[in-house]
Amino acid sequence: ELARVLPHVTVYRVGDMPDRLHYASAGPRLGDLVLVPDFGWSVLPWSESRRPARSGWTHGWDRNTPQMQGLFVASGPRIVQGGLLPEVENVHIYPLLAEILGLDPNLRTDGRLEVLRSVIR
Repeated sequence: ELARVLPHVTVYRVGDMPDRLHYASAGPRLGDLVLVPDFGWSVLPWSESRRPARSGWTHGWDRNTPQMQGLFVASGPRIVQGGLLPEVENVHIYPLLAEILGLDPNLRTDGRLEVLRSVIR
């Protein structure tokens, strides 16, 4: 029913979501459904939808949308200089930072240090 009345939103049942959305281990933080609006669209309570549009910030769009792609730049004594990486998911930055800072990362994360190990000096 939601997909019918919200034509610019993809509705997922938790448990039937694509792996690329990384919600498999989110546990009790999720409800029964996850709504992902098309780029440029938002899902708001009715009272919020009457406010003037805000530009310049939001989140919740599909990470595969070209406008959601980011730039990863790293520099420092533990980073290899002049390296170039293929496209990298943001979830892998957390274990990289934990390694560089000498911290024990939370093992219940979707990120894997192996993905970015080549940038560590």
